[in-house]
Amino acid sequence: MKQIKDFVKEYEPPKLFGNLAELDEINLNDLSIEQREDEFDGEVQTNYYTKIGDVEYRVPLSVLNSLKAIVEARPDINKVRVTKTGEGKKTRYTVIPME
Repeated sequence: MKQIKDFVKEYEPPKLFGNLAELDEINLNDLSIEQREDEFDGEVQTNYYTKIGDVEYRVPLSVLNSLKAIVEARPDINKVRVTKTGEGKKTRYTVIPME
């Protein structure tokens, strides 16, 4: 048995939430989406989530809007990639078709 001091040096907390931009690609045929009402700073907001393995990813509205435009233009699209620039309220996402 390890001492807790030694254990915490190596410990990596489980990743419960991720950012879509961390993924190399997203297979649109393998994902489902869930709509939830979340409270932030006393305000209720509608957010969308998808789950890949044990990690949950919030799907920003800008990503959904981009995906809608891409799927309408190319109904046969299967894979995309999401990139992210900025932080906080200045975060911008770009959805790139992979095929």
